[in-house]
Amino acid sequence: MTVLRKDPNSGVWESGWDAFADPNLDNTFNPDVAVQCLPNQDCLLRTYDALPTGFTLRTGGSDYDTRATFFPSGLPDPSLGFGETFVLCDGTHDDDQSRRIIINSTGRARVEVPPYNPPEVGICP
Repeated sequence: MTVLRKDPNSGVWESGWDAFADPNLDNTFNPDVAVQCLPNQDCLLRTYDALPTGFTLRTGGSDYDTRATFFPSGLPDPSLGFGETFVLCDGTHDDDQSRRIIINSTGRARVEVPPYNPPEVGICP
C-alpha cells in the first residue's frame, strides 16, 4: 500500500492524501477506468480530504516527504529510511497544542504530546 500526498510541495501533507494498492510499486496511482481493482492493478483504497483551514501536517525529515509505502507484512519500504516524524499543528500554531506522529522502522505509529525530546522536532510552522 502506498500513501501519496496531494500537495505539490515536498513534506506538506495538510492538503490531503490518497491510500492505494500499488502492486507494481511505482509509487504512482494509475487507475484503469475500464476495470478497477484487479490483482495486478492499482486500487484506490481511500482518499483523505484536506485538513481544516489553519491546520498543518508536515514531515520532520525528508524520508516521507512525498509518500509512505508499506509492504503486505506491514513493514515500511526500507528505501524511505528508518522511520519518520510528522508534526500536526492546529490553526493557533501553538507548539504546546501540536502532536508528533512517529512511524518507526517496523511501521508502527504512535502519537507524542509536548514537551518533546528532542524539542526542535515538533515546532509548528
